[in-house]
Amino acid sequence: MIPLGLAITIIKSKSSVSFPTFIEVLLMLFAFELVTEAGLRLPKAIGQAVSSPSLNTCPILICV
Repeated sequence: MIPLGLAITIIKSKSSVSFPTFIEVLLMLFAFELVTEAGLRLPKAIGQAVSSPSLNTCPILICV
């Protein structure tokens, strides 16, 4: 169970948000797609710095 104090804090923080969680997730997905698409259309030297890393590379701390 969630402690009562934590539940009250979550409810108070969600009441001040202007959009429902579902809409916020859709907006963030759209923003990520926009940045990725912009990175693909930039010249290669700049595009790699802007877009997300490819799937075959991963940070050293995460790779096993």
